[in-house]
Amino acid sequence: MLYFIVPGIFAFRSYRRWRAGSIHRPTFAWTCAWIGVPLLALGAYSAWALYNVPVLQDDFSDPASGWLVDAGPDFSIGYDDEAYRFQVRGGSQTVSLTSLTWNEGALPNVAVEADVVLLSGDEATSAGVGCLVSEGVGFLFAIGFDGTFTVFRSDEAGTTVITRGGLPPTVQVRGSPNRIRGECRAGFGGVRLGMYVNGAKVAETTEPDDGGYRAFKAIALGVGSTAEDAVDVRFDNAFVIGIQPS
Repeated sequence: MLYFIVPGIFAFRSYRRWRAGSIHRPTFAWTCAWIGVPLLALGAYSAWALYNVPVLQDDFSDPASGWLVDAGPDFSIGYDDEAYRFQVRGGSQTVSLTSLTWNEGALPNVAVEADVVLLSGDEATSAGVGCLVSEGVGFLFAIGFDGTFTVFRSDEAGTTVITRGGLPPTVQVRGSPNRIRGECRAGFGGVRLGMYVNGAKVAETTEPDDGGYRAFKAIALGVGSTAEDAVDVRFDNAFVIGIQPS
């Protein structure tokens, strides 16, 4: 703000001196006008872009966009037909979390979104999208074959449930794309979390204040299952945007 106020004061003085006839031209005022108008426009655009331009957007049409690609005898994770796909053969417990860091730096308030399609799995299978503070540390917003939503916390100790409930009856889980949005607001104080499925809010909760500053830097895609049956999940249209603090 001082970058505008201080030059503005001197520009006004230059203009008054020119009107009084003590200087030939109001050079400082003209200079500030030429510089100030573009700066104001840039400042206005930056404020607008903060909450309107995605910091990450990926439809998985480019296999070089940076997501994990891995495969083994019992699993496959990677790009598939312009989507991102987790496939695991049944028979053992499965928890998989992969993430992608955006380039704009850590942000204290973000919304993460993705289309999630649960193609196969047992009743304990769930999948979703999350926001991460660091590698493997953050929150995941998931829907499951049992017709529930779950907000998970992921950290060094493992994955724990923060809140869980029933999905709206209009949500068809098996085989249909569902748009999951998770809102993560941190900074100083407790973390405020919100979850939406196909535009309907299903959860809102607050994590306790840990006394520090937290900001998010990566979007995560996660799948969890007891894997008694084979697991097959597709993700598409991943999206991250800055949101206003609550």
